Amino acid sequence: TIAITLGADGKLTTDPTIQLRGVAHSINLSRFQQSAKQVISNVLTAQGSELILNNRSGQSTIDWDGLKTLMDRELRRLIRREFDRRDPMLIVLFQGLAPSSVPLGIVPVPAASAS
Repeated sequence: TIAITLGADGKLTTDPTIQLRGVAHSINLSRFQQSAKQVISNVLTAQGSELILNNRSGQSTIDWDGLKTLMDRELRRLIRREFDRRDPMLIVLFQGLAPSSVPLGIVPVPAASAS
């Protein structure tokens, strides 16, 4: 499982979190994490501007389907290379943050006033 948090600009806001539970491996985990971070950064750098869309109100939003397809493909390549051509299940989780740190796609609702 790889968890990725992106800002509204499509850039990483934190380092990706990687869990390898249930995967028998003899790899150097810190090296793998660095490699995964590099792959994620490369995808965002090379394709990032194409994945940022503007909606009708002029706000930026991320093409999550396109991003997932690209990340899955590139991270699977890395996993096959690092895990001697094994193919463990890959789950990529994304969270997008708006500039105000409100997750993208979620509109804050004002608290109801006490009457």
